Amino acid sequence: MRWLAFLLGGLLLLPHLAWGQYTGAIPPGTVMGNIEPTARPAVPQPFSSFIPNPISNYFTPSMTLTHDKTGGITTDAAALTALSNATYTANQIYRMTTPVLVSTYDAIRGVAVATPGTTNEGVNGIAGYVMGATPQGSSGSGANPVAVFGVGVAANNSASVWGINTLLTDHTSQVASVGVGRELWNELDFNVTSPNTTVRGLVLTGASIAQPALAVGLEVRPLGAGKKWTTAIGSQGGSAINGLAIGTRDDFGVPSSPSQLVLLGWTDGSGAINNHTIYSEPGRLILDSTALAETGHLVLMKGGLRTTSGGSMSGLVLGRQLATGASDSQSAHFEWTNATGAAFNHELKVTTDGVLNLITNGAPPSAGFNIPSGARYIVGGVIGVTCAGLPTASFAAVGGIVTAC
Repeated sequence: MRWLAFLLGGLLLLPHLAWGQYTGAIPPGTVMGNIEPTARPAVPQPFSSFIPNPISNYFTPSMTLTHDKTGGITTDAAALTALSNATYTANQIYRMTTPVLVSTYDAIRGVAVATPGTTNEGVNGIAGYVMGATPQGSSGSGANPVAVFGVGVAANNSASVWGINTLLTDHTSQVASVGVGRELWNELDFNVTSPNTTVRGLVLTGASIAQPALAVGLEVRPLGAGKKWTTAIGSQGGSAINGLAIGTRDDFGVPSSPSQLVLLGWTDGSGAINNHTIYSEPGRLILDSTALAETGHLVLMKGGLRTTSGGSMSGLVLGRQLATGASDSQSAHFEWTNATGAAFNHELKVTTDGVLNLITNGAPPSAGFNIPSGARYIVGGVIGVTCAGLPTASFAAVGGIVTAC
């Protein structure tokens, strides 16, 4: 409790507060508490009674502030309030951030105003400063120093608790403004001096014994009705080696585990929500869709698709249209327009009779292969004939099967 005594130094303790059964005014320069731990009720004590002993470096008395709030809390109040000055109350600052009436109860309330001319690096409502001098994992206390620590318990059905909740605004009232150069930040800084140090900027973990109905590690919501973030999650250039790293779906060490999923949401013409899913399995990258198969396309708006040399025996593999039974292959489509701008596409696929078909979808002209002069070709397989050399005439075909060279 040594830090609390220093916090009280030089503060005005508001006279409307009372602890225990004491109902009188609290004189300036005094604090409600007990010099003896078992004494009740708490009464105003000179602040000097709670100053640490400079010789023995410990508190002779104990100090407990009890507001006795045993019923429902319905008014704005605090057990202990510390003000940098009396210009603003906590509730006045809070109401600058929201258009509705609000009230809070705080066990410890700090109000600090960075007045004009302030040169301090920080002006803090509540601050904690710690130093770790004990090896982590050693016996005894002090192995995990925490500057600001909190614990919350949702003890009843439909109860909610927040570990951290900040509310920032750029104006002293919730009306449209035209302020310039104002910035709202939540920031975590890490100043590393040794290459042997490990940094974990933000860790979301736990020791749960049940799987929650819903668990979202990081959720981004609108800034307001119709007001959006420019970028929900951004990585500044030069700031990271891996911009995003996604692990396996199972624990490390489980054989043949696929990756975790990346879901890309979209809505169809009726407004129904669908997802395209990207994930990897051993040896392949998969694009899947929750909608009909025909909507699961990968579209390259600009640029093409290219494989690297030596990367694979098969640069492109098309599967069957049906998962079971007799099935044509999936098709490769080649779009084109004629001289008048009419659109067509050639479809290349294999039918269930094993024949490779080139089909024109749309009006004539019909599909065909153009073999430039001087090109070489090899024909074989179906009729057991191999022809090679310079072509002098087009293929003669019956039913799509080459019969002559």
